[in-house]
Amino acid sequence: MPTVSVNIPCYNSAPHIRETIASVLGQTLKDLEVIVVDDGSTDDTGKIVASFNDARIKYHYQANKGLSNARNKAIGMSGGEYIAFLDHDDVWVPTKLEKQVSLLNSHPEVAFAYSNYFWLFPNGRQKLVLKGEQPRGNVLESFLGDYPIGILTAMVRRQTIGSLGLYFDEGVTVCEDYDFFVRLAYAAQAGYIAEPLAFYRIHAGMQSIKFGDRYADELVYVLGKLEKIYPGLHKKYAGAIGRMNSRMDFMRAKTALNADDALKARSILRSGKMRTGRNFFMLYCATYLPPKLLKLLAGLNARYISRTR
Repeated sequence: MPTVSVNIPCYNSAPHIRETIASVLGQTLKDLEVIVVDDGSTDDTGKIVASFNDARIKYHYQANKGLSNARNKAIGMSGGEYIAFLDHDDVWVPTKLEKQVSLLNSHPEVAFAYSNYFWLFPNGRQKLVLKGEQPRGNVLESFLGDYPIGILTAMVRRQTIGSLGLYFDEGVTVCEDYDFFVRLAYAAQAGYIAEPLAFYRIHAGMQSIKFGDRYADELVYVLGKLEKIYPGLHKKYAGAIGRMNSRMDFMRAKTALNADDALKARSILRSGKMRTGRNFFMLYCATYLPPKLLKLLAGLNARYISRTR
């Protein structure tokens, strides 16, 4: 049995999958297996994976069933003591697995671990994502309102996943990791490594950009499901869930504004719970701009981001 099973779901991943797998095979911890679930790619993803010719890599091709299904398939194929998650376009620093295994081995009360990480922009610029100390131990309340995990940094005991019957909800496309790790945090303790151990690649084709307008609706679904699974959760953690609801109002307002519906965006912001802060003020002011000017500013901002990233 390998120490770690690395789960890599992928779809049309030819531009990045080579670097992703290389960052796994280059880990200082060598006792691992790599589970690559190809969710219906039509490019050269499979050929690139095969080119590594490493017995530790297990490749599974299936018709396209979605990211959550691919994650579940990879878990089912995993035989390691620990499962680590890595998406097809992200990379790890060489000591990532070694440091997390060391933490989990020395703290048997901890069921999963995560770390800080960088955003990696197309021009090579890096930005540290998490600021300050992050939650560890019993983290459910914190995770409900201020979710800090990048799934590319997460490692979980496989036995814990099995004993809790955990799975990724296949009806969720962009916040499936929030749903999974909140349910995990309800029953288990977390460990945290402040050091950045991974790079989250920012690019136009990433799922969180393509389907970002679904976040708010999916979070409503997830929070409703959690209340059914754990009755009384919303009342016990009203403050944390209120913070998440405020974020959802902000997401909905941005979606409405992007669709040229300034009145709807303004109404959401007025009726929502988040009525303070710089981001709120800037978005609220934007709802009063003429549509032509708003589109012009959005275009200038997009071009600026493309240059600086």
